[in-house]
Amino acid sequence: MDVDQANANAITAECSGSKSFTSADALITNPDVEAVVITTPDQTHAELTLACLEAYKPVLCEKPTRHQCREC
Repeated sequence: MDVDQANANAITAECSGSKSFTSADALITNPDVEAVVITTPDQTHAELTLACLEAYKPVLCEKPTRHQCREC
């Protein structure tokens, strides 16, 4: 996913069988998407992870969801 359609299309062209998205909602709600890897800026991790989990998508978020334990 990339908010810039040209970037999304360029990445899709390099990956056979892939599909591009310009919004997280479109990606998360798409029934063909089986899992999501969160690689966005730290401040978006919690919101995107929760949205994926609410959509019953397996999610991998390698970075912290928040910087303070009490926020997790």
